Amino acid sequence: MNRIYNSIWNSSLCSWVAVPETARKSGKASLKGSVNNNYELIRAMNGGMEGGHLKAVSTAVLACIMLLAMPNTWAAPSIKVVGNVNIDNINNETDLNIPYYFVVGNYDLGSVEIFGGATITNNGAHIGSVESGIGVVTVTGEGSSWRNGLELYMGFFGTGTLNVNDGGYVSSITGTLGNAAGSSGRVVVDGAGSIFESTQRLYVGVDGSGRMEVKNGGEAISREAFIGTFAGSDGSVLVSGKGSHWEVDEFVNVGGWGRWYGRIYRRWRWPSGDNGWRNC
Repeated sequence: MNRIYNSIWNSSLCSWVAVPETARKSGKASLKGSVNNNYELIRAMNGGMEGGHLKAVSTAVLACIMLLAMPNTWAAPSIKVVGNVNIDNINNETDLNIPYYFVVGNYDLGSVEIFGGATITNNGAHIGSVESGIGVVTVTGEGSSWRNGLELYMGFFGTGTLNVNDGGYVSSITGTLGNAAGSSGRVVVDGAGSIFESTQRLYVGVDGSGRMEVKNGGEAISREAFIGTFAGSDGSVLVSGKGSHWEVDEFVNVGGWGRWYGRIYRRWRWPSGDNGWRNC
């Protein structure tokens, strides 16, 4: 006999689960009294950035996302996925190869955490894909890595945050923060041995808002870099703390195509003591 099942939100598991159709459809936790707090929490997760498409979500879902976004260096190698992410059947994987475009926070809230020496390898990726999408990816611990064979967007049309902590490693051919108008992208590289590498180009604010922070001994690497690419975009970079640096092999274009501010360097290196924020 065929059976019909419904899906309800299980707060303790941080996921939707299938139940018989007679079960109570409790759904996600109520938004009443929590919408403003959720906005502020999501804003805090994305560094207080303006211009992103912040979305009210349930307290239960938000709690799960924030839990996964926290560093988890004590745990064994693992990959944790919550919310709107386009991969299924993840059960504490340690080495995941995705043969397609990886999307975290396509049209809703999604989070991925890679820790304890686990690895994800894929083609390209979006964190915060469409306008309503909010994505958070956190890579924590020595040996933990996320390797993108093509481009990596943090804030394609939505809001995307990447955290690289305590020796984690993230790479792509091209890295883009704040791609479309109204989008927001943020990268935080925190701790000695933490590396964010764009082997070709790094864009910090194309038509949207982009921010990169490298601190406490972290490192960013790119061949070329563009900060604040088109009119109306907002790009900013902060390098702070002993041992932190941003290394660019070819040049840094500040302020847009065809108009250059400052000088062009070879093997350009920005140590942490050099004036902090650069806003465009």
